[in-house]
Amino acid sequence: MRHILIAGGGTAGWSTAAILSANPALHVTVLDPSTIPSIGVGESTLPHLHLAHKAMALPVLQTQRWAQAVDATVKLGIAFEDFFQQGQRWLHPFLDAADIDRVQLGRALSDGRLASAPDQWAFATEQTWAGAKLAAGFIERSTWFERYRVAAHGGGGAFHIDALKYAALLKQKVLARENVQVLDATIAQVRCDDHGAVSSILIDGGHTLCADLYIDCTGFAAILANAVQSPWVSVADRLLVDQAWVVQLPYIDQARQQLNLTHCHGLSAGWVFHIPLGTRIGTGYVHASRYIDLNEAKAELIAHLVRRWGYEAQVIEPRLVRFKTGFRPHLWHQNVVAIGLSGFFCEPIESTAIALGHYAAMLLAQYLGAHHVPLALLRERFNTEMREQHDDVLDFVQAHYQLTARSDTAFWKDYANSPRSKALEAMIKAFHNDPQALTEEARFRALTGRRYGMFHGW
Repeated sequence: MRHILIAGGGTAGWSTAAILSANPALHVTVLDPSTIPSIGVGESTLPHLHLAHKAMALPVLQTQRWAQAVDATVKLGIAFEDFFQQGQRWLHPFLDAADIDRVQLGRALSDGRLASAPDQWAFATEQTWAGAKLAAGFIERSTWFERYRVAAHGGGGAFHIDALKYAALLKQKVLARENVQVLDATIAQVRCDDHGAVSSILIDGGHTLCADLYIDCTGFAAILANAVQSPWVSVADRLLVDQAWVVQLPYIDQARQQLNLTHCHGLSAGWVFHIPLGTRIGTGYVHASRYIDLNEAKAELIAHLVRRWGYEAQVIEPRLVRFKTGFRPHLWHQNVVAIGLSGFFCEPIESTAIALGHYAAMLLAQYLGAHHVPLALLRERFNTEMREQHDDVLDFVQAHYQLTARSDTAFWKDYANSPRSKALEAMIKAFHNDPQALTEEARFRALTGRRYGMFHGW
C-alpha cells in the first residue's frame, strides 16, 4: 500500500497528509478544492498536540514560529461556569506529562483536601502544575517556549489556534515534500467495484484518480464514506446540541479577556465558548435547536456578549453552523478511512475533534508500516482502537451534563436524564453508592471530573 489519496483539506486533511507523508515510502495526493471553504470553528487543542507535531516531522513545529504563524495562545485548561449550578464555576486543568499531577491529586483526594478546599477551582489551582501557572497570570507564547520548553513538548499545555491558518501552514510545509501533491479539484463521481470498495474517483475536468487507500476528510459531507456505505450511528439522543451561532470579535479588554483558558459558560439551551487567540476572540453559542429557535439563540448570544464583556450589540454578526453528533463504528470501511468530521463528532466541548483526528492519522500511519500483518487484521485493530476512543470521549462529554444540578430549563433537565452508555451508568452509580468499588483509575477520573480513558495510549 503505497499511494494514499486524501479527499479534503482543512485541519483534518492537511494534518493527515503531514503525518502520513512523514513516511517517504508513501505517496500522498490531496484533493483540496478552493471552492469549498473549511468550517474553521475548532480553534482549541489538547496537550496531545505535541505528539501529533512530532509525528508530522516538520521542523517548524518544534519552534515557536508555528505558534506565531497561527496566532496561537497558550492553553492550560478549560473553565466551566454555570454548568453544575448557576453562579458556580469549576476548572479542568491539564495534567503534566510526567504524571506528577496525577500522583499529587490522588494523595490530595485520599486525604480529603477537596472537601476542605473553598471550592473546586481553588483545589485545582493549588494541586496542579497548570493550575499554579494559571493563578500566576497570563503566559505569553514566547515566554512559554523560552521558559517552559520541556513542558511545551512534553504534554503540559496546549494552544488556542486559528484553524484556517494552521491548515494553511501545514499545507505550505507538507507540499515541500517530494512525495506529496495537491490538486485543486472537486469530486464529480466516486466509482465503486462489485465488492463495494472505491475503484476510482472522477474529478472535475474529467480526470480519473486511483489509489491504494482513500482518506475521507470531506467533513460532514463524508463523500467517500457514504459512497462505500459506511454506517453512521447518531448519538443525538445522548448529546442534545446540534448547531452553533459563531462569531469572531476583537478584544475590547485584553487583560480581562485573554487568558490561558478556553471558557465555557452555560446558557438556557447550551453553552457559549470563549477562545482567546493572539489578536482576536473566537466565540459562539453551541445549543440544541429542539429547545430554542434560531432567533432566540442568536439574541441570547448577543445579550451574553454585551453583558459579559461590554460589546455593542450591532457589531456582533454571528453565522450559523449546523452539525450532527455521531460516529462510524468502522472508520476504516472497505478501502476508505474516515478521519475528522466525516467519521466522528460529539460536540465542541473539551476540544476533542482535532485531537481525535490527529490520533486516527497517527494510528493509521503506524498500521500502514506493519507490512507483516494482514490488511484485514490491521483494519479490525484500527477500528477497535478508534471505537474505544470514541466511546470514552462520548461518555466524557456527556458526563458534563449528566452530573448537573441545573433544572431551570428543559434543556438542562432533559440532558441530566438522557440515555447513558453502560460504562457511564456503571461509573456514576458506583461513585454515588460506593466510590471504593471503582478501580483506582476510574475513581481518579470521577473524582477529578475527567475521563482519562481517552488517549490512554498517547
